[in-house]
Amino acid sequence: GAGGIELALSMHYRLSKELAQRNVSNNRIEMTIVCRSPDILPTHSQRISDIFLRVIAERGIRLLCGKEATAGEGELVCSDGTKIPFDECVWCTQGAAQDWVRKSGFDVDEGGFLSVNTHLESTNSPDVFGGGDIISIVGHPRPKAGVFAVMAGMPLAINLQKRLEGQPLTDQDRYIPQSRFLGLLGLGDGNCVASRGTMALEGRYLWELKDWIDRKWMYIYKEGLPDMESMMPPPD
Repeated sequence: GAGGIELALSMHYRLSKELAQRNVSNNRIEMTIVCRSPDILPTHSQRISDIFLRVIAERGIRLLCGKEATAGEGELVCSDGTKIPFDECVWCTQGAAQDWVRKSGFDVDEGGFLSVNTHLESTNSPDVFGGGDIISIVGHPRPKAGVFAVMAGMPLAINLQKRLEGQPLTDQDRYIPQSRFLGLLGLGDGNCVASRGTMALEGRYLWELKDWIDRKWMYIYKEGLPDMESMMPPPD
């Protein structure tokens, strides 16, 4: 997936810089990307895949697709018997559901994620709502991406407030996740790729945009948090 590719490219660039400072060629870096899917970035367009295939080849990184890694102690072992020796192995996996969701008796999808309707309410447990990566909206499967968690925040808050106040949930309160979203994927060297549908853009200015968005988002969770005490009603 995108996370693993971005991580590999970033590590390769950083290692190359470290070696250059010591007047050592980056030919000494032997890096292999192993992915279970038959193609890289399967949730993005072919144009995006082609850009990353080009960059991976330019940097001399070995790519093995259609290989499911099953063990990694001293060497990476794949389900088809392929063995890949390594000095360091970095795992980057997709999101997985916690067991407690299924064990609690909630409806879940095939991946174990909480099944909810478009009001973000559990399909078999009224008054239980969810948002973000933990949920799977019935009829609207989407990848686990932050954009969907962010966009679900407002309808989730509205529906919780209405349920607490005993008001009915209406069609206007439904959340239908968008089918397309903007993805900004770093190339590890200060360049970036923008992906949305069939759109594929590449440039350093996109990395500046991605960096600004990420820093602004992290600010919200640190200095940008609201002063909760000032929002409390005065004591009686």
